[in-house]
Amino acid sequence: MASTHISPIKIFCNSDDDGDLAEIHGGPAEFYGFEVANPTAVDLFLQIFDAAAADVILGTTPPSGSFLIPAGDGSLHGGNARDLPAPIGLNHGLSYAITTNPGGAILGSDDCVTNILYRHVTVVGA
Repeated sequence: MASTHISPIKIFCNSDDDGDLAEIHGGPAEFYGFEVANPTAVDLFLQIFDAAAADVILGTTPPSGSFLIPAGDGSLHGGNARDLPAPIGLNHGLSYAITTNPGGAILGSDDCVTNILYRHVTVVGA
């Protein structure tokens, strides 16, 4: 009989996000929400992928979610924070990128502050 073990909710924090595609967890996970601060004057998008980072091709791999991160005004940061009403289940991994358009391949700013709420899931047995 299979059993499922779910970790406590964790916070992934990148206080100087370099805008690259990043892997948070390499196996099954649940995505609960996020907060991203955007210091640029350009709207950006947080893309969430159900895959290990090595399996994602930006602009080709469809994201499991794409969330607008509004621009700042030059002196104040823009941003977005969202707690999802139910988690997004991810079977293959949890990776993300910040891009200039939803589903796009052009990476966004290297100055965003990114926090992602998630937990990993382990299924034992068959």
